[in-house]
Amino acid sequence: MAGGRPADQPVSWSPDLIADHAAVTSAASLRAVAVPDVLVGLTWPAVFAALGERPDVVSGILDLVHLDHSINGDVPADATSLAASAEVRDVADTEFGRVVTVDVALTCEDA
Repeated sequence: MAGGRPADQPVSWSPDLIADHAAVTSAASLRAVAVPDVLVGLTWPAVFAALGERPDVVSGILDLVHLDHSINGDVPADATSLAASAEVRDVADTEFGRVVTVDVALTCEDA
């Protein structure tokens, strides 16, 4: 898969990650609420694998900044294994720097 990574390396989801995410993102309290953003950390290895396959992106990898993300779906209720895949969809040079759009999918391996 050019510019991407197949979903061949599962990542482990544990409901304990909800509290971990809350601890590092909530200044006011440590109330553990399951928000989809808790899944983002599990996708970074797939994202960097996809970026690493693109020579036009690798040269600026040390200056990488995460600008935004959009999440659709639900957080699993129970511990499970998830398949993570990522693919570089677009690379665009702007006056502010290179913008790389990466599409990521997390799917439950039990489904």
